[in-house]
Amino acid sequence: MTAVANGSVDSSLLPTIDYARALRAIGQDLSELYPKTFEIDTDGENFIARGQSHPDPFKQNFRRGGLARLWRTLGVKKFDGEKNGSAGHDLKFSRSYTPESIHSLDQSYSSKRTGQLSRPDNYSLAERLRTLGGIVKARNGKLKRVRKDGDQLFADYWNEAGEVATAKLTTVILYRNQQESAQGAELQELWEGYDF
Repeated sequence: MTAVANGSVDSSLLPTIDYARALRAIGQDLSELYPKTFEIDTDGENFIARGQSHPDPFKQNFRRGGLARLWRTLGVKKFDGEKNGSAGHDLKFSRSYTPESIHSLDQSYSSKRTGQLSRPDNYSLAERLRTLGGIVKARNGKLKRVRKDGDQLFADYWNEAGEVATAKLTTVILYRNQQESAQGAELQELWEGYDF
C-alpha cells in the first residue's frame, strides 16, 4: 500500500503517526542541505524526501573565488584555482526515512535541544515542518505529501471525509502570528484567514 502510487488510500489502513515530531526530525536533517525546493512523500509510515538544494555557503572558498573572478576580468579563460563541478549549481538530493531512522534523528537532535533556554526558531525549516505536521494533526488528517517552494510550504493530506486537502504555511503567516502574539492579541488558529 502506498499513498504515493495511486493518489488515494483507505485512511483506516494508515497508522497513526506524530507528524509534527517526524517532520521536525526530517527538517533538522534536511536543513544541513540548504534545500531550495523539495517534496516529502509518505505512505503513512515511511518518508522519502527529494529536492534541490543551494550550494553550502559556508564551504565556498571566497578567497579563491575572488581571485578566479579577477582572472576572468583580465580575460583569462580559466584559472587553475577555480573549483570544478557543481559548486555554483543546485544539488539534487534524495533521502529515505523509516520510523526507526526518524526516532534516531529525533533523539540525536533532542539532545541538542535539551537545556536550551531560548525558544525554538519558528523560521527554521524544522519548526516550520513541525507546524505543518501539527496543522494536519489538528485537522485529523493523514499526511500525503509536503512540498517546499521558496518560502512557501504546502502539506497535502487526506481529511476526515477522505478528500485531499492542502494546508499552506509561509513566512508572512508566521510573522503575522508572531506579531499578534507579541501584542497580546488573541491568536486565531495558525492557518485561519488564509486561502489554502
